Amino acid sequence: MNTPTSEERLAQFETFKECIRIKLLSHPVITDNKYTAWFARGELSLAQVQDLFQQFSVFSLLFLVAQLKKFIYAPNEATRKAAWEILVSELGGDFCPQETSVDGSSIYFDHAHYQWLLVTASHFGLNESDLGVRHARGSTLHFCATLERLYGSQNYTVAHAASYAVENWAVAGFWKELISGLRIFNGKRGVQSTITFFVDHDRVEDSHAWHTQQELKEFYLSEDSIDEDLFIRTGIEMLDAVKIFWDGLAK
Repeated sequence: MNTPTSEERLAQFETFKECIRIKLLSHPVITDNKYTAWFARGELSLAQVQDLFQQFSVFSLLFLVAQLKKFIYAPNEATRKAAWEILVSELGGDFCPQETSVDGSSIYFDHAHYQWLLVTASHFGLNESDLGVRHARGSTLHFCATLERLYGSQNYTVAHAASYAVENWAVAGFWKELISGLRIFNGKRGVQSTITFFVDHDRVEDSHAWHTQQELKEFYLSEDSIDEDLFIRTGIEMLDAVKIFWDGLAK
């Protein structure tokens, strides 16, 4: 079999991107997340807001397991460094001034994302005993277990597909819908509870959109061939699990 030229490989990549757009990026958790669309209207009780914080705290903790596995099973130094950056940031590493890296930065326990979530939740009547894995419902645990299995897979195609799916879910607008709902909720209560945990995550995710596409291109073109069907199947399975998480909140 003849090795395709660089131009042929680029053409194959464009065809693959279109397949991803049709089969993966059309997933309802990206295009029609009914829970977050409802949440954005701000028609919330305090108990419903607290429920979101409880289940999000489970995800915030168990994501660390998946991210550590992604670091452990990274196939090369570049992907290992990228996984390390996210892990250290989650654990309280500060990005260096004018840099996009935590390398060489200070790390603070109070800056860990879970600690940040605890502080945010405290403005909505929750304390540490109200949050964490002990409060997980089955749908949240299913999502987190799928994330650990796929995102943290030893098979790089599987891990990359899960990562791509998660990033595209994250930039699809759910953060903005949560922010909108919380702002309306706070306005109705006449308070200004801090929601910077959500605002800052939304800002960071927006910056990831371009990088996600670049990483996909680099991954595709760096391999002689990849299992495109496996990539699509994995991405759909990951997004199915994300939807189960939101559906659990909706119920």
